[in-house]
Amino acid sequence: MAEKKFKIDMFKELLPALDRRDFKFYANLTDEQKKSFAGIVAMRYLSVVSDKNLKLCEYHINMVNEAANRHFWNSEMQKHKELQYLTLAVSGIGEKQHHQWIKGPVTRKKKNKIMQLLSEFYPTANDAELQMFFDMNKEEDIIGIAKRLGYQDEQIRDLKKELKKLR
Repeated sequence: MAEKKFKIDMFKELLPALDRRDFKFYANLTDEQKKSFAGIVAMRYLSVVSDKNLKLCEYHINMVNEAANRHFWNSEMQKHKELQYLTLAVSGIGEKQHHQWIKGPVTRKKKNKIMQLLSEFYPTANDAELQMFFDMNKEEDIIGIAKRLGYQDEQIRDLKKELKKLR
């Protein structure tokens, strides 16, 4: 199988731009590069630095959470990739850091239709994060996600029934 080529190099371009707080980086990308921007992946990497300085590690986790993660799951925010980028860029400290990926939990229990929908839309989110998203958002936000994923009218009706049971 051929290796997937990404339009933006995560480690040579994107993360260094976020670290530098380069607020013009996203605006200067080509349309193809903009399409390949995955805010959730960038957020996961940006929140973790491998440094012995615990204050720096704490800073990154807190800043990414406060500046980006808090509103990242809002369905309106999902429509605006540049805004996602900008909220992440606020977390930078002005110099390149070494970021690493922290793998999420591998096993998942069987989900209801709503949790299946959310895990399809947010594949890297764990069960607790999906539940938090569900608790924090309105029915129209969740239905909006289903529409963006191409769910048909019948599937959306089933989701609405499931939402009524769960709320």
